[in-house]
Amino acid sequence: MSKRVVQSLLAVLVVAGLALMWRAWSVDPPPQTPTQPVSEQAQAALSGKVSGPDGRAIGGATVLAWRNLRQGEPATATSDKQGIYVFETLEEGTWWLDAEAQGYISPGPERMRAVSVEIDDEVSLEADLQLRKPATITGRVVHGMEPMEGLSVDVRQRRCEGVGGPLDNFTLRRVAVTDEKGRFELQVAPCGAVLQVEARSLGVQRSALMELSDGARRTGVELNFDSRGILKVELSAMDQGRLRGSIFIKGPSFPDGKRLPIDAQRSLSIDNLVAGKYQAEVTARSYVAIGFIAQVQAGVTTTQRVQLRRDGPLRGRVLDPDGKAVPKAKVTVRWGAGQARISVDSRGAFTWSRPDVPVEVVQVAAASPRHQPSEWTKAQPGQEMLLQLGPGGFLRGNVLSADGQGVSPAMVQVVEVDVGAAPTAPGALPLFLVKEKSGAFRLGPLQPGRYRIRGESQRHSSADLTDLVVSAGQNSDGHELTLGNGCQVTGDIRSTSGKPLRGAVIHLLVPGSKMGPRRTMSRADGGYQLEGVPVGRFTLRVSKRGFLTSMTSGVECDNNQQVLRTLELRPARSGEKFAFQGIGATLAQRGDSVIIRALVPESPAAGSGLRIGDRIMGVDGQPISSRSLSRVIEMIRGEPGTSVELSIERDGGQTTIVINRGEVVMKGRASKASPPR
Repeated sequence: MSKRVVQSLLAVLVVAGLALMWRAWSVDPPPQTPTQPVSEQAQAALSGKVSGPDGRAIGGATVLAWRNLRQGEPATATSDKQGIYVFETLEEGTWWLDAEAQGYISPGPERMRAVSVEIDDEVSLEADLQLRKPATITGRVVHGMEPMEGLSVDVRQRRCEGVGGPLDNFTLRRVAVTDEKGRFELQVAPCGAVLQVEARSLGVQRSALMELSDGARRTGVELNFDSRGILKVELSAMDQGRLRGSIFIKGPSFPDGKRLPIDAQRSLSIDNLVAGKYQAEVTARSYVAIGFIAQVQAGVTTTQRVQLRRDGPLRGRVLDPDGKAVPKAKVTVRWGAGQARISVDSRGAFTWSRPDVPVEVVQVAAASPRHQPSEWTKAQPGQEMLLQLGPGGFLRGNVLSADGQGVSPAMVQVVEVDVGAAPTAPGALPLFLVKEKSGAFRLGPLQPGRYRIRGESQRHSSADLTDLVVSAGQNSDGHELTLGNGCQVTGDIRSTSGKPLRGAVIHLLVPGSKMGPRRTMSRADGGYQLEGVPVGRFTLRVSKRGFLTSMTSGVECDNNQQVLRTLELRPARSGEKFAFQGIGATLAQRGDSVIIRALVPESPAAGSGLRIGDRIMGVDGQPISSRSLSRVIEMIRGEPGTSVELSIERDGGQTTIVINRGEVVMKGRASKASPPR
């Protein structure tokens, strides 16, 4: 084909193409691209944090978002290490959120647990989600003793917290299926849970409510379709006595209660009981009734052991070696780590009971200051006990003067006793009044032990003997109490105008003495004299009608010494009771301690910093723990112008207070706790 022909054909084709295009444009012109969209879907961002039950962030959690609840494929986002998730764009409207993470659970059914959020135009929302640690429950389903295979286990839950807050109660179906041994294992939300299993022709069995925490594991849960159980009651008595009694039981099988006898073997088996709670009471002649509550479980034998104890209190009498009653005895009752001490009456009889201490576990012993204690004896419930004391011992000897002559009258008294671990009988310590010219004494009978005794006389200073051993039924002879000559106290009693006072009564007050106050009267010239004043520290009290009674404290003397004291009395004013030399504080004994009970107004003590309730630990550097109240009083008293240092314990700490003694005048009614200091 020639070149001219080809060119002609191309021209024809171009013309034909242009003609076709012209025709198409004339029928339907081509669309134009708009400069702006006709409509546009609104977009917005959603973010939040995924955390666990302890508030810690969960990284790697998957957050699911549905446009319609659980329909279609959800949009997803993954939380970072800080638990933060982000959806860059979501359409406007309602979205439903849920979360998943390994090792965690989103509680509730799928349609209940999702959280709804509203996405608005141009608004960025935040929604935090919380996952929980699942709780695990394992158990089995049986019929009597036979396992039940292939049964579905449902779970009813309440008071649960979902990913976004509290959930309504819900039920999860077919959470687990029992295996050939009736076993199951399931994971549920950490909240209240009740398991439920339904078996054809057998009905429904439910577990008790279980309150589960995050990550909890509950094992051994059993659902038994056999609703009957057995209650076995086994009885015992501490004294192994013969039991004749019965049991009254009330519960699901016996709504009105039923009484059943107890057999000679001390056991009772009650079969075919409907599962549930039963109340029972065991009664037997001469024994205390015992009640109990038993929870009978289906297909299980529930054993209840009951220990009976004798009815009535512990009772008995205390007798001396001759079989006579000992009215001043004390009975010690001990059990386990506890003990009690009780007194006997004028017939030597005693009774004791304590609701929480069975008589059968008690041991008893009696003691008297004048006898050997009885042996420890196991209590016999319901029977009178006879506790017989053994013979006491005696201390014998003489009270002598410094030149070896017998002293009479005199007094010998027990001041300390140590009986070791033997039962004791606290009370007044024995004493003996010496009347024979030889000064002979026989102190006793005494409970065996170690003793310290003291001899006293109105004309001599006292003397002690220590570490004297007394044995049961024995005499300990040859003890000599040699009294000192003491000192002589002389002086004058005068009025404040210097006039001698006749007939004033001078009392010598010796702390701890059993001899009573020694006294004399002033002569016409006002003079007085006291012989044989005990060695140590004492107080002189001077009184005369119409004058203010005065006490001079802190007087000290030694053997064969003469002490001169001239004392003045002034007329008493209305309302004044007596005057003394000291600090003006009333003391009281509290166990082994001495405390400040009251402070005399306007006295040295009132302005010293002492407080009511302060505990005195020492006086002038000397501890007072082993001293009597009267001895502490004498240590604190003293002449006006002198000072005393008290070591005080207060609020757990200790302090020292120095007080200048002075004359303190008591007005009105004096305290009965102790004389003021």
